[in-house]
Amino acid sequence: MSPLVRRVAARALGDLLKQDSVGPLISLLEREEDNEVRRETLIALENLCLDQQWWTDNVGTSTVRTDRLSND
Repeated sequence: MSPLVRRVAARALGDLLKQDSVGPLISLLEREEDNEVRRETLIALENLCLDQQWWTDNVGTSTVRTDRLSND
């Protein structure tokens, strides 16, 4: 599947605002290599208004690897 399709799918899952989308989005985030897809996935997770404590307990910084999203 192309990065464009994965980006659009991640955004759509976030726009649906259904909590059952969290698991698939985190799974995508853990394995995704394309920075644009990762960015859309993080936006989608933010849209789902995740509880901060849930996020801290279940997703470590090393898993998210936001440092890979820099434009440098």
